[in-house]
Amino acid sequence: MIDHEPIFRDSVLNQWLFEEGYITLPFLNQHEVEDLRQLFWDHHSAVESAEGLHISSRIKEDSEIQHISDQIQKVFKRAIDEHIENGMTLGGTFISKPPNQTEPLQPHQDWSIVDESRFRSFTIWVPLEDVTDENGCMYVLPKSHEYVRGYRHISIDSVFGQIYDTVWKHMKPVHLKAGEAIVFDHALCHASKPNTTDKVRIAATHSLISRNHELRFYWNNNGLVEEYIGKSDFYNTPEAKTGPISLKKIRDLDFKPHQLTEEEFLILAGVEQPMAATEMENQGGLRNWFKKLVS
Repeated sequence: MIDHEPIFRDSVLNQWLFEEGYITLPFLNQHEVEDLRQLFWDHHSAVESAEGLHISSRIKEDSEIQHISDQIQKVFKRAIDEHIENGMTLGGTFISKPPNQTEPLQPHQDWSIVDESRFRSFTIWVPLEDVTDENGCMYVLPKSHEYVRGYRHISIDSVFGQIYDTVWKHMKPVHLKAGEAIVFDHALCHASKPNTTDKVRIAATHSLISRNHELRFYWNNNGLVEEYIGKSDFYNTPEAKTGPISLKKIRDLDFKPHQLTEEEFLILAGVEQPMAATEMENQGGLRNWFKKLVS
């Protein structure tokens, strides 16, 4: 675990965030929630007929993406100034779930956007209506931000990609009122059930990074993971999903993506005891792999 510089003014929130990987807190007032709901509907009139998870920054034109981000940041500013001591927001967007859905958002981690050997990055996720199991509240796996860090991007297979059913059994729901926030480490395993109600579930989000950050971008180039210097306006562009052309490459990484088996996951989660050392050596050096990922 790396040493942490405080993010929140409240030391208890900092401790909980760094140990558990997430916190919840009151964030927006009713007026601010209504302002964001109006902003959402001004730009998403057809969302009720959409399928699956609906992320504004992935479907809108660049100018509209930036406008939405700027307005979310403007509304978040009061709460940011009240609660945040050493952080800055990066890239706001809406994440909505249309009504009457059947598919969940499976357990996953968010992209690595900083050098996580030195820094941490987070998401501020604020529902604009009360969230429950029925309309797609957040589910989290406490402490999982310290299980497996590695490097994360959609081009890199999720470490949980082969064991979704097992992971779900160990996750906990986070029920929030409209305007409350969950702030979570980008490495925390999180997910959500489908919205089975007849109304759209809307959340406003912003990334949160240290003021002393160094942005990074990671790309799986045919099995070789590459590290690039990131830019704040890059992550919501099409290039961020198809391959970095405009970024400066730092290095090729000595890193082989790995997807956890059920046994490996249960060991990391503390459900099962690690196998004997001789067994681990016989399974391709699993002991060394764990040491590298969790140290």
